[in-house]
Amino acid sequence: MDHRVCPEAVAALERGHLIDAIRLVRADTGLGLAEAKSLVERYQRGEIDAGASDADASERHRASSPAHGLPSAAAAALARGRVIEAIKIVRRVEGIDLKAAKQRVDEARARMSGKGATGIGFAGPAERRRPFALVFVLVAVLCLAWYVLLT
Repeated sequence: MDHRVCPEAVAALERGHLIDAIRLVRADTGLGLAEAKSLVERYQRGEIDAGASDADASERHRASSPAHGLPSAAAAALARGRVIEAIKIVRRVEGIDLKAAKQRVDEARARMSGKGATGIGFAGPAERRRPFALVFVLVAVLCLAWYVLLT
């Protein structure tokens, strides 16, 4: 299979971040460490071009669509359920701070899941109170039953 270096990895190389470029290529292509390193080094020597083959281009276009607005490697990590990895990739590729990267990934998760701002795995204030209210009612009923039995 003809693998190419993704644009995010090219941007990382331009900033002088070789290790980040290798990580991005691994996330984008699924290659092992040695293969991704070799691919990045071949790109640096000018032996291969950046970009995607036709088969990879459609997948990358889907992964970087405006529906979630994340770099393709971050979208791939998010699709695998690796939120922290997606946040790290967004930070590296876009050069933004942790808070902004987390917000971008959370917004993408909300858009991808079709839910509101809380997204998957996040409990809003009302959802957090439900277990406490249930325990409170259960304890009150038990106390009342114990009182009734003792009198």
